[in-house]
This record gives sequence, C-alpha cells and structure tokens, in this order.
Amino acid sequence: MDAETNHPDGATATLRARYLVGTDGASTTVRQSLGMPFPGKSAIRSVMLADVLLERVPDEAFNFASNQHGFTFFAPFGDGWYRVIAWDRQQQQLPDDCSD
Repeated sequence: MDAETNHPDGATATLRARYLVGTDGASTTVRQSLGMPFPGKSAIRSVMLADVLLERVPDEAFNFASNQHGFTFFAPFGDGWYRVIAWDRQQQQLPDDCSD
C-alpha cells in the first residue's frame, strides 16, 4: 500500500508499507474524506493520554499521584519527554452497553 505524506514545509513524499493503520478517531477529516463509517460506540472520556515536553523534570523517574478526583502517571522517554496518563473521575461515563 502506498501513502502520500504532506510535510509542514509543503514537501510531499510517498511511503510504501504492508499495513497502514489509522488512529484518527470517529469524526475526523480523514474518515469523512474516505467516506468511512465508524461502527464503534461512544468512548469513555475520563482517560487522557499525552506525550509532553516538561520544563521541570519530576523528582521521581516514574511519577504517580492520586486522590478522590482521579490519578496521574508520568513515565520518562528521555530528553525531557514524558508519557502522561490521567483519569478524571468526574468525567467517568459508563459504557453504552453496561445495562445488560
């Protein structure tokens, strides 16, 4: 399969791969332009994940904190980059089919 990429400077390139995986979500431009339906169910919005560059490095290499509102977890990648996972208990939603 060939995939054309567009770079911020306007340059394009064609990549060849055996598999191409799209992780773009339910209602994105990619899915809409391809006319692809999303057969899934609503996602739980209480869990967040981000890769961030921190100005101040945490005291512990792996950092975990929790309270009655949820939790956060920081894992280092190196050079100040961290994977951050957080759960916001106030945004917890039950799955669509939990009434079964």
